[in-house]
Amino acid sequence: MFVNAAQKKWAFSEEDSDNLRSDLLPRKKTTPEEEGTESETPSESNGQSDNGMVSEQWQEIEIPETKDLMPRFQALTSWGFKLQQFRSKPYEHLEETPIGAYVKGAEERSIYSLEGLIEHIKEVSQKGFTIQRFKGLGEMNADQLWETTMDPESRVLLQVRIEDEAATEMIFSTLMGDQVEPRREFIQEHAMNVRVLDI
Repeated sequence: MFVNAAQKKWAFSEEDSDNLRSDLLPRKKTTPEEEGTESETPSESNGQSDNGMVSEQWQEIEIPETKDLMPRFQALTSWGFKLQQFRSKPYEHLEETPIGAYVKGAEERSIYSLEGLIEHIKEVSQKGFTIQRFKGLGEMNADQLWETTMDPESRVLLQVRIEDEAATEMIFSTLMGDQVEPRREFIQEHAMNVRVLDI
């Protein structure tokens, strides 16, 4: 990705990176003997000019996560999509030309972005369904409790075992006890190791 104070430009391949690097990044002079010639190495900048103000100069920023996303971006662009069409924008239906249409039976809706297409598919797939969340079984109506939990024909019984009672007690006391400080310390220490978070 290449950025300056007001804009961003994305590269989807090494060729794109080389072209943007050549077009946007300034070249620095290497030695007094080469005065008037330009180096092949782009000059480095911290994004600020000498007076401390944000510079209009372009900078190259590498985002590690893009290495996983790059093949997907390349596949989408090979199908004719542009980066600007990936994400939805406010009031896009007033400003943009549709990239296609979602058609199902008599229903047809203009699509302005890939994100909008995914959201519409989710919306259509949930028609006729009502999703409810309960904090406990006691909040359910009797028929809901039977259907989801109590019916012997469909329920699944799992045995919960306490392998280490002392460790279990310590975790419960830390996370559900009256003392706030141990809970805060535990969360701060382990927050970056969370793999599954149920909120």
